[in-house]
Amino acid sequence: MIFDAVADFPGGSKGMRRICWVIGLMLLGAPVLAAKDYPGSSDHAGLDRFPLSYIVHYRDQNIPEYRLALGELEKINGVVTPEKEVRLSGPLKRVIYRLPNSYSAQAPFDHFRDQLTGQGFEILFECAGQACGSSNYWANTIFRYSKLYGLERSQRYLALKKAGQHIALYSIKRGNKRVYTIVDVIGKAEEQKVSKLDQLLEAGSLLYRQPLADEVLEYLRQAESPFWLLGAVAPAEDADAGVSRSVGLAEAVRDQLVEAGIAGEKVRVHGVGALMPSKELREAQVWIVIP
Repeated sequence: MIFDAVADFPGGSKGMRRICWVIGLMLLGAPVLAAKDYPGSSDHAGLDRFPLSYIVHYRDQNIPEYRLALGELEKINGVVTPEKEVRLSGPLKRVIYRLPNSYSAQAPFDHFRDQLTGQGFEILFECAGQACGSSNYWANTIFRYSKLYGLERSQRYLALKKAGQHIALYSIKRGNKRVYTIVDVIGKAEEQKVSKLDQLLEAGSLLYRQPLADEVLEYLRQAESPFWLLGAVAPAEDADAGVSRSVGLAEAVRDQLVEAGIAGEKVRVHGVGALMPSKELREAQVWIVIP
């Protein structure tokens, strides 16, 4: 009967094969298309997820204690204990991804490892396969997520730190071929303070405020090229009067810089009145501008 159906199908066996091929592609693509991230979840800031992966578990909250394993897991007197660990507390963001079955556990592990080490994270501990200990311990004692229990020969673990953050990365392939990767971030990244000199060098300009940072003064003293003082006033002033006043403001700052030891011939003065391209200008300002 099957052969009769093929014969009756428009285009014969060739047409049927084409339809079967299209259906096959649809079935292969269905799991990827149907996969949706865990409700309310998001990736870690600064980390790109592995292609075609999706979030199956998510947690973002403060915790009183987190065990960051820094050694192989072993069971001593009935208690699962890492050879070495640190106890942490604070904000925890946990993201667990599932990957297409065709991938190994190594692929997403390397994907995240390369990003983290490239961002300057320090490796505290790393293990692979049976050297990590029982996968059951990692899944049910350390991470407390049973779907991370899988083939021990496939497991990979990495602990890292940078400034105020610690990260645990674990990846494994289960017996049913499913691949899971967990990325735990504990703590918040410390804000990097940008100095006034860095702002000046990066942007090429800096709003003058008293007292001017010593490092900026020293830079201007040592600079070989001239620099500009650009004065500006609020838009409410008369145009001509505004230009004159803005020049006067810049000249006053030049006098202060000269008193601070900066050669006067290096300081160029210019006033733009109310023509400063800023909608937020509410007061008279002087900007230091370097070439």
